[in-house]
Amino acid sequence: MVYDVVGPHFFSVHPNSKPVGGCSSFPTDGTGVSPSSYGYDVSRLSDRFLDVICAADQPLYNGCDESQLLVVARLVNIKAENNKFEICYDQVSQWASDMLPRDHTLPSDYYHKKKLIRDLDLPVEKIYASTAEHMTWHACHQTTEGSMCHPSNTEAWRHFDQSYPNFAMEPRNVRLALCTNGFTPHGQYGRTYSCWLVILTPYILPPRMCMKPEYMFLTIVIPGPSNPKRRIDVYLEPLIEELLQFLHIGVLMHDHATNQRFMMRAVLMWTVNNLPIYGMASGWSTAGSPYWNTHLIQHNLDVMHTEKNVFDNIFNIVMDVKWKKKDNLNAHKDLKNICNRLKLEVDKHRPNAMPKAAYILTKEQKKKICEWLRGLRFPDGYAFSITRWVDIANLRLHDMKSHDCYVFM
Repeated sequence: MVYDVVGPHFFSVHPNSKPVGGCSSFPTDGTGVSPSSYGYDVSRLSDRFLDVICAADQPLYNGCDESQLLVVARLVNIKAENNKFEICYDQVSQWASDMLPRDHTLPSDYYHKKKLIRDLDLPVEKIYASTAEHMTWHACHQTTEGSMCHPSNTEAWRHFDQSYPNFAMEPRNVRLALCTNGFTPHGQYGRTYSCWLVILTPYILPPRMCMKPEYMFLTIVIPGPSNPKRRIDVYLEPLIEELLQFLHIGVLMHDHATNQRFMMRAVLMWTVNNLPIYGMASGWSTAGSPYWNTHLIQHNLDVMHTEKNVFDNIFNIVMDVKWKKKDNLNAHKDLKNICNRLKLEVDKHRPNAMPKAAYILTKEQKKKICEWLRGLRFPDGYAFSITRWVDIANLRLHDMKSHDCYVFM
Protein backbone atom coordinates (compact mmCIF):
# COMPACT_ATOMS: atom_id res chain seq x y z
CA MET A 1 0.00 0.00 0.00
CA VAL A 2 2.72 2.48 0.97
CA TYR A 3 4.91 1.45 -1.96
CA ASP A 4 2.01 1.98 -4.37
CA VAL A 5 1.77 5.59 -3.16
CA VAL A 6 5.44 6.54 -3.33
CA GLY A 7 6.15 4.71 -6.61
CA PRO A 8 8.98 2.40 -7.69
CA HIS A 9 11.53 5.23 -8.08
CA PHE A 10 11.26 6.42 -4.48
CA PHE A 11 14.16 4.22 -3.41
CA SER A 12 17.03 5.74 -5.37
CA VAL A 13 20.04 3.52 -6.03
CA HIS A 14 23.30 4.57 -4.48
CA PRO A 15 26.50 2.70 -5.42
CA ASN A 16 28.02 2.89 -1.93
CA SER A 17 24.85 2.18 0.07
CA LYS A 18 23.95 -1.03 1.89
CA PRO A 19 20.61 -2.69 2.50
CA VAL A 20 18.79 -1.69 5.66
CA GLY A 21 17.89 -4.35 8.16
CA GLY A 22 15.02 -4.41 10.60
CA CYS A 23 12.26 -5.46 8.18
CA SER A 24 11.78 -8.96 6.90
CA SER A 25 10.91 -7.86 3.38
CA PHE A 26 9.83 -4.76 1.43
CA PRO A 27 7.03 -4.64 -1.12
CA THR A 28 8.31 -5.33 -4.60
CA ASP A 29 8.11 -2.98 -7.58
CA GLY A 30 6.31 -5.47 -9.78
CA THR A 31 9.45 -7.31 -10.96
CA GLY A 32 9.60 -9.61 -7.94
CA VAL A 33 12.74 -7.88 -6.64
CA SER A 34 12.58 -6.03 -3.34
CA PRO A 35 13.91 -2.46 -3.41
CA SER A 36 16.04 -3.32 -0.39
CA SER A 37 18.05 -5.67 -2.59
CA TYR A 38 19.05 -2.73 -4.77
CA GLY A 39 20.62 -0.90 -1.90
CA TYR A 40 19.61 2.71 -1.17
CA ASP A 41 20.80 5.71 0.75
CA VAL A 42 19.49 5.52 4.31
CA SER A 43 19.95 9.26 4.80
CA ARG A 44 17.23 9.95 2.25
CA LEU A 45 14.57 8.08 4.23
CA SER A 46 13.25 9.21 7.58
CA ASP A 47 13.03 6.83 10.48
CA ARG A 48 9.34 7.46 10.77
CA PHE A 49 8.68 6.43 7.19
CA LEU A 50 10.74 3.29 7.71
CA ASP A 51 8.51 2.49 10.69
CA VAL A 52 5.50 2.69 8.39
CA ILE A 53 7.19 0.36 5.89
CA CYS A 54 7.91 -2.12 8.66
CA ALA A 55 4.35 -1.87 10.01
CA ALA A 56 2.99 -2.62 6.53
CA ASP A 57 5.12 -5.79 6.42
CA GLN A 58 4.73 -6.89 10.03
CA PRO A 59 1.80 -9.24 10.79
CA LEU A 60 -0.55 -8.39 13.63
CA TYR A 61 0.59 -11.61 15.34
CA ASN A 62 2.37 -14.77 14.23
CA GLY A 63 0.24 -16.56 11.68
CA CYS A 64 -2.08 -13.60 10.99
CA ASP A 65 -2.68 -12.63 7.36
CA GLU A 66 -3.38 -8.97 8.20
CA SER A 67 -0.55 -6.51 8.79
CA GLN A 68 -0.25 -4.17 11.74
CA LEU A 69 -0.61 -1.09 9.54
CA LEU A 70 -3.72 -2.39 7.77
CA VAL A 71 -5.54 -3.18 11.03
CA VAL A 72 -4.65 0.19 12.55
CA ALA A 73 -5.70 2.10 9.43
CA ARG A 74 -9.07 0.33 9.32
CA LEU A 75 -9.73 0.97 13.02
CA VAL A 76 -8.93 4.66 12.65
CA ASN A 77 -11.18 4.85 9.59
CA ILE A 78 -14.08 3.29 11.53
CA LYS A 79 -13.57 5.81 14.32
CA ALA A 80 -13.64 8.74 11.88
CA GLU A 81 -16.71 7.54 9.95
CA ASN A 82 -18.76 6.95 13.12
CA ASN A 83 -17.51 10.06 14.94
CA LYS A 84 -16.39 8.19 18.05
CA PHE A 85 -14.41 9.68 20.92
CA GLU A 86 -10.82 8.70 21.65
CA ILE A 87 -11.76 7.16 24.99
CA CYS A 88 -14.24 4.88 23.22
CA TYR A 89 -11.53 3.93 20.74
CA ASP A 90 -9.10 3.14 23.57
CA GLN A 91 -11.65 0.91 25.30
CA VAL A 92 -12.30 -1.04 22.09
CA SER A 93 -8.54 -1.42 21.54
CA GLN A 94 -8.07 -2.70 25.08
CA TRP A 95 -10.90 -5.18 24.61
CA ALA A 96 -9.40 -6.38 21.31
CA SER A 97 -5.93 -6.68 22.89
CA ASP A 98 -7.32 -8.96 25.60
CA MET A 99 -8.58 -11.40 22.95
CA LEU A 100 -5.46 -11.36 20.77
CA PRO A 101 -2.41 -13.57 21.41
CA ARG A 102 0.24 -12.20 23.71
CA ASP A 103 2.67 -11.56 20.87
CA HIS A 104 0.29 -9.17 19.05
CA THR A 105 1.52 -5.79 17.81
CA LEU A 106 -1.71 -3.80 18.07
CA PRO A 107 -0.97 -0.40 19.69
CA SER A 108 -2.52 0.05 23.10
CA ASP A 109 -4.31 3.37 22.54
CA TYR A 110 -5.28 5.94 19.94
CA TYR A 111 -2.23 8.10 20.60
CA HIS A 112 0.22 5.38 19.51
CA LYS A 113 -1.99 4.44 16.55
CA LYS A 114 -1.97 8.04 15.37
CA LYS A 115 1.82 8.18 15.63
CA LEU A 116 2.03 5.06 13.46
CA ILE A 117 -0.08 6.32 10.56
CA ARG A 118 0.68 10.05 10.62
CA ASP A 119 3.21 9.73 7.78
CA LEU A 120 0.62 8.25 5.43
CA ASP A 121 -1.00 11.67 4.98
CA LEU A 122 0.01 13.59 1.89
CA PRO A 123 1.63 16.94 2.73
CA VAL A 124 -0.82 19.81 2.33
CA GLU A 125 -0.08 23.51 2.62
CA LYS A 126 -3.05 25.85 2.95
CA ILE A 127 -2.53 29.24 1.35
CA TYR A 128 -5.22 31.89 1.72
CA ALA A 129 -4.55 34.26 -1.16
CA SER A 130 -6.50 37.49 -1.34
CA THR A 131 -6.37 39.48 -4.55
CA ALA A 132 -6.98 43.14 -5.24
CA GLU A 133 -10.42 42.21 -6.54
CA HIS A 134 -11.35 40.92 -3.10
CA MET A 135 -10.18 44.11 -1.40
CA THR A 136 -12.19 46.34 -3.75
CA TRP A 137 -15.23 44.09 -4.17
CA HIS A 138 -17.40 46.34 -2.01
CA ALA A 139 -16.94 49.23 -4.46
CA CYS A 140 -17.26 47.29 -7.74
CA HIS A 141 -20.07 44.80 -7.22
CA GLN A 142 -23.58 45.34 -8.55
CA THR A 143 -26.63 44.84 -6.38
CA THR A 144 -30.36 44.80 -6.86
CA GLU A 145 -32.24 47.77 -5.49
CA GLY A 146 -33.89 46.91 -2.20
CA SER A 147 -31.74 43.84 -1.46
CA MET A 148 -28.85 43.62 0.99
CA CYS A 149 -26.18 40.95 0.54
CA HIS A 150 -23.29 42.89 2.10
CA PRO A 151 -22.82 45.74 4.62
CA SER A 152 -21.86 48.00 1.70
CA ASN A 153 -25.52 47.88 0.59
CA THR A 154 -26.73 49.44 3.83
CA GLU A 155 -27.77 53.03 4.43
CA ALA A 156 -25.10 53.39 7.15
CA TRP A 157 -22.33 52.55 4.66
CA ARG A 158 -23.61 55.00 2.05
CA HIS A 159 -24.08 57.70 4.69
CA PHE A 160 -20.42 57.39 5.69
CA ASP A 161 -19.35 57.67 2.03
CA GLN A 162 -21.34 60.87 1.67
CA SER A 163 -19.94 62.32 4.90
CA TYR A 164 -16.31 61.51 4.04
CA PRO A 165 -15.94 61.45 0.23
CA ASN A 166 -12.13 61.64 0.36
CA PHE A 167 -11.99 58.36 2.24
CA ALA A 168 -14.58 56.74 -0.03
CA MET A 169 -12.70 57.74 -3.21
CA GLU A 170 -10.02 55.14 -2.44
CA PRO A 171 -11.74 51.71 -2.61
CA ARG A 172 -8.66 50.02 -1.14
CA ASN A 173 -9.19 51.71 2.23
CA VAL A 174 -10.18 49.26 4.93
CA ARG A 175 -13.37 49.36 6.99
CA LEU A 176 -13.24 47.45 10.25
CA ALA A 177 -15.55 46.20 12.97
CA LEU A 178 -14.49 45.60 16.56
CA CYS A 179 -15.86 42.58 18.41
CA THR A 180 -15.43 41.99 22.14
CA ASN A 181 -16.65 39.15 24.31
CA GLY A 182 -15.59 36.98 27.18
CA PHE A 183 -15.46 33.21 27.54
CA THR A 184 -14.45 30.55 30.05
CA PRO A 185 -11.33 28.72 28.79
CA HIS A 186 -11.73 25.87 31.28
CA GLY A 187 -15.23 24.92 30.12
CA GLN A 188 -18.44 24.82 32.09
CA TYR A 189 -17.12 22.29 34.58
CA GLY A 190 -13.83 24.05 35.29
CA ARG A 191 -13.03 26.80 37.72
CA THR A 192 -14.51 30.24 37.22
CA TYR A 193 -12.25 32.27 34.96
CA SER A 194 -13.24 34.90 32.39
CA CYS A 195 -10.87 35.58 29.49
CA TRP A 196 -11.71 38.38 27.07
CA LEU A 197 -10.87 38.67 23.38
CA VAL A 198 -10.81 41.76 21.17
CA ILE A 199 -11.15 40.91 17.47
CA LEU A 200 -10.97 43.12 14.39
CA THR A 201 -12.54 41.97 11.14
CA PRO A 202 -12.57 43.75 7.74
CA TYR A 203 -15.93 44.32 6.07
CA ILE A 204 -14.62 45.07 2.58
CA LEU A 205 -14.31 41.42 1.52
CA PRO A 206 -16.95 39.55 -0.52
CA PRO A 207 -19.73 37.74 1.36
CA ARG A 208 -18.04 34.36 0.88
CA MET A 209 -14.98 35.66 2.73
CA CYS A 210 -16.37 38.31 5.07
CA MET A 211 -16.65 37.25 8.74
CA LYS A 212 -14.87 33.95 8.09
CA PRO A 213 -12.48 32.77 10.85
CA GLU A 214 -9.36 33.19 8.71
CA TYR A 215 -10.17 36.88 8.22
CA MET A 216 -10.91 37.67 11.87
CA PHE A 217 -7.79 39.02 13.55
CA LEU A 218 -7.19 38.57 17.26
CA THR A 219 -5.66 41.83 18.47
CA ILE A 220 -5.89 41.68 22.27
CA VAL A 221 -6.30 38.93 24.86
CA ILE A 222 -7.41 40.33 28.22
CA PRO A 223 -6.62 37.85 31.02
CA GLY A 224 -8.97 37.10 33.91
CA PRO A 225 -10.00 35.96 36.37
CA SER A 226 -12.93 38.40 35.98
CA ASN A 227 -14.13 40.72 33.24
CA PRO A 228 -12.20 44.00 32.90
CA LYS A 229 -15.25 46.26 33.33
CA ARG A 230 -14.04 49.86 33.56
CA ARG A 231 -10.39 48.85 33.20
CA ILE A 232 -11.00 47.95 29.57
CA ASP A 233 -9.69 51.36 28.47
CA VAL A 234 -6.21 50.37 29.67
CA TYR A 235 -6.19 47.30 27.44
CA LEU A 236 -7.74 49.04 24.43
CA GLU A 237 -5.42 52.05 24.45
CA PRO A 238 -2.72 50.52 22.15
CA LEU A 239 -5.38 49.41 19.68
CA ILE A 240 -7.02 52.84 19.71
CA GLU A 241 -3.69 54.52 18.97
CA GLU A 242 -3.08 52.25 15.98
CA LEU A 243 -6.59 52.85 14.63
CA LEU A 244 -6.10 56.60 14.88
CA GLN A 245 -2.77 56.27 13.08
CA PHE A 246 -4.46 54.31 10.29
CA LEU A 247 -7.12 57.00 10.03
CA HIS A 248 -5.07 60.22 10.10
CA ILE A 249 -1.72 59.12 8.62
CA GLY A 250 -2.23 55.80 6.89
CA VAL A 251 0.28 53.12 5.95
CA LEU A 252 2.26 52.99 2.70
CA MET A 253 1.24 49.82 0.84
CA HIS A 254 2.06 48.24 -2.52
CA ASP A 255 -0.74 47.17 -4.86
CA HIS A 256 0.56 44.18 -6.79
CA ALA A 257 -2.33 44.29 -9.27
CA THR A 258 -1.52 47.81 -10.50
CA ASN A 259 2.15 47.83 -9.42
CA GLN A 260 1.56 51.09 -7.56
CA ARG A 261 2.08 52.36 -4.05
CA PHE A 262 -0.70 54.04 -2.12
CA MET A 263 -1.49 55.22 1.40
CA MET A 264 -3.96 52.78 2.90
CA ARG A 265 -6.21 54.16 5.61
CA ALA A 266 -8.64 52.37 7.88
CA VAL A 267 -11.79 53.34 9.74
CA LEU A 268 -13.76 51.65 12.50
CA MET A 269 -17.31 51.38 11.20
CA TRP A 270 -19.02 49.91 14.28
CA THR A 271 -18.70 47.53 17.20
CA VAL A 272 -20.36 44.13 17.58
CA ASN A 273 -21.11 43.01 21.13
CA ASN A 274 -23.89 42.21 23.56
CA LEU A 275 -25.67 44.65 25.83
CA PRO A 276 -23.48 44.43 28.99
CA ILE A 277 -20.29 44.77 26.95
CA TYR A 278 -21.82 47.71 25.09
CA GLY A 279 -21.85 49.62 28.36
CA MET A 280 -18.13 48.95 28.90
CA ALA A 281 -16.74 49.29 25.38
CA SER A 282 -18.90 51.97 23.80
CA GLY A 283 -17.00 54.86 25.34
CA TRP A 284 -13.45 53.54 25.14
CA SER A 285 -13.27 51.71 21.83
CA THR A 286 -14.39 54.85 20.01
CA ALA A 287 -12.53 57.49 21.99
CA GLY A 288 -10.83 60.06 19.78
CA SER A 289 -12.66 59.07 16.58
CA PRO A 290 -13.76 62.33 14.91
CA TYR A 291 -16.17 60.54 12.59
CA TRP A 292 -17.96 58.47 15.22
CA ASN A 293 -20.85 60.85 15.83
CA THR A 294 -21.71 60.83 12.13
CA HIS A 295 -22.31 57.05 12.02
CA LEU A 296 -25.92 56.02 11.61
CA ILE A 297 -25.17 52.71 13.36
CA GLN A 298 -22.45 52.88 15.97
CA HIS A 299 -22.99 49.65 17.88
CA ASN A 300 -24.48 46.34 16.74
CA LEU A 301 -25.99 44.44 19.66
CA ASP A 302 -26.05 40.67 19.74
CA VAL A 303 -29.47 39.42 18.61
CA MET A 304 -29.29 36.36 20.85
CA HIS A 305 -28.64 38.54 23.90
CA THR A 306 -31.71 40.63 23.08
CA GLU A 307 -33.71 37.42 22.71
CA LYS A 308 -32.48 36.36 26.16
CA ASN A 309 -33.86 39.57 27.70
CA VAL A 310 -37.25 38.96 26.07
CA PHE A 311 -37.27 35.31 27.14
CA ASP A 312 -36.33 36.12 30.76
CA ASN A 313 -39.10 38.69 31.09
CA ILE A 314 -41.82 36.48 29.60
CA PHE A 315 -40.76 33.25 31.30
CA ASN A 316 -40.34 34.82 34.75
CA ILE A 317 -43.82 36.37 34.51
CA VAL A 318 -45.44 33.09 33.48
CA MET A 319 -43.55 31.12 36.15
CA ASP A 320 -44.32 33.85 38.73
CA VAL A 321 -40.70 34.17 39.86
CA LYS A 322 -40.47 36.67 42.70
CA TRP A 323 -38.16 39.67 42.16
CA LYS A 324 -37.55 38.49 38.57
CA LYS A 325 -40.72 39.71 36.91
CA LYS A 326 -42.19 43.05 35.90
CA ASP A 327 -45.72 42.00 36.82
CA ASN A 328 -45.54 43.68 40.22
CA LEU A 329 -47.93 45.44 42.56
CA ASN A 330 -47.38 48.88 41.03
CA ALA A 331 -48.20 47.53 37.57
CA HIS A 332 -51.55 46.23 38.86
CA LYS A 333 -52.32 49.59 40.45
CA ASP A 334 -51.75 51.30 37.09
CA LEU A 335 -54.34 49.08 35.40
CA LYS A 336 -57.13 51.19 36.83
CA ASN A 337 -55.90 54.23 34.89
CA ILE A 338 -54.76 52.44 31.73
CA CYS A 339 -57.34 49.77 30.89
CA ASN A 340 -60.48 48.13 32.18
CA ARG A 341 -59.29 44.90 33.82
CA LEU A 342 -61.35 44.66 36.97
CA LYS A 343 -60.18 41.14 37.80
CA LEU A 344 -56.55 42.25 37.86
CA GLU A 345 -57.00 45.44 39.85
CA VAL A 346 -55.82 45.56 43.45
CA ASP A 347 -58.55 45.00 46.02
CA LYS A 348 -58.85 47.98 48.33
CA HIS A 349 -59.53 45.66 51.26
CA ARG A 350 -56.33 43.72 50.54
CA PRO A 351 -53.92 46.38 49.23
CA ASN A 352 -50.85 44.12 49.31
CA ALA A 353 -52.49 41.18 47.55
CA MET A 354 -51.87 40.92 43.80
CA PRO A 355 -54.47 39.02 41.72
CA LYS A 356 -53.13 36.26 39.50
CA ALA A 357 -53.60 36.66 35.76
CA ALA A 358 -54.80 33.84 33.53
CA TYR A 359 -51.31 33.30 32.11
CA ILE A 360 -49.72 32.72 35.55
CA LEU A 361 -49.06 29.02 36.08
CA THR A 362 -50.06 27.18 39.23
CA LYS A 363 -47.58 25.34 41.43
CA GLU A 364 -48.52 21.97 39.93
CA GLN A 365 -48.14 23.29 36.38
CA LYS A 366 -44.74 24.81 37.15
CA LYS A 367 -43.59 21.53 38.66
CA LYS A 368 -44.61 19.62 35.52
CA ILE A 369 -42.67 22.06 33.32
CA CYS A 370 -39.53 21.79 35.48
CA GLU A 371 -39.71 17.99 35.50
CA TRP A 372 -40.18 17.96 31.72
CA LEU A 373 -37.18 20.25 31.23
CA ARG A 374 -35.10 18.12 33.60
CA GLY A 375 -35.72 15.07 31.45
CA LEU A 376 -34.84 16.68 28.11
CA ARG A 377 -31.78 15.37 26.30
CA PHE A 378 -29.96 17.22 23.52
CA PRO A 379 -26.95 16.37 21.33
CA ASP A 380 -23.58 17.33 22.78
CA GLY A 381 -22.79 20.97 22.14
CA TYR A 382 -26.33 21.89 21.08
CA ALA A 383 -28.21 22.76 24.26
CA PHE A 384 -27.16 20.08 26.72
CA SER A 385 -26.86 22.57 29.59
CA ILE A 386 -30.56 23.48 29.81
CA THR A 387 -31.20 20.70 32.31
CA ARG A 388 -28.53 22.13 34.60
CA TRP A 389 -30.40 25.40 35.02
CA VAL A 390 -33.61 23.78 36.31
CA ASP A 391 -34.28 24.52 39.99
CA ILE A 392 -37.06 22.12 41.00
CA ALA A 393 -36.96 23.22 44.65
CA ASN A 394 -37.85 26.82 43.75
CA LEU A 395 -39.68 25.93 40.50
CA ARG A 396 -37.70 28.22 38.21
CA LEU A 397 -34.81 28.41 35.73
CA HIS A 398 -31.66 30.24 36.74
CA ASP A 399 -28.50 31.48 34.99
CA MET A 400 -29.53 30.40 31.50
CA LYS A 401 -27.15 31.34 28.70
CA SER A 402 -28.15 33.25 25.58
CA HIS A 403 -27.96 30.17 23.36
CA ASP A 404 -30.11 28.16 25.77
CA CYS A 405 -32.79 30.87 25.71
CA TYR A 406 -32.62 30.92 21.91
CA VAL A 407 -33.15 27.14 21.73
CA PHE A 408 -35.97 27.27 24.26
CA MET A 409 -37.80 29.97 22.31
